[in-house]
Amino acid sequence: MRIDLLAYDLAFLSNAGIRDIELITNSFNSNAFKTKPRTLERIKASQGITVKRIPVLQTTKGPIINQIESIRENKFLIDFRNKILEDDNAENFIDIVIKVEQEFQKYRNNILIDKQKNCRLGASIANNAISFIIGNVVPGAGEIKTLISDANTRKFNWTGFIAELESS
Repeated sequence: MRIDLLAYDLAFLSNAGIRDIELITNSFNSNAFKTKPRTLERIKASQGITVKRIPVLQTTKGPIINQIESIRENKFLIDFRNKILEDDNAENFIDIVIKVEQEFQKYRNNILIDKQKNCRLGASIANNAISFIIGNVVPGAGEIKTLISDANTRKFNWTGFIAELESS
């Protein structure tokens, strides 16, 4: 890491009048931009979860990162960043990465298991019959149940970011 080169790059961009540029940092020069405690740990945690899911091809001209714009524009990115920021108790970034990875796996597995349980023929018929009866007795009950379910699901919006990285 050479702060003098970083300073030179910033001075060059400023003199050239280039203002709308995204500065690429790594684990070494990120320290130069550290403004809050634990920033570097959070950056490492985010990288620990995302980097292995981003396809990279190394060429003689340098790395080609596929679909980086779609990753930056992902509708769940803010939720993912908030997830990383919420954990202040972890000792280091490895703890955060492990915790988030485990929570992601558990959530994904629970969704799959619940979906499979509810799609069995007997369960499907029973659920539809109960929903029909309750809907006739208490109008709007199905919609209220859906609203509550959606609110609980939104707590895990951050998992959408990781799942979309893996599926692309």
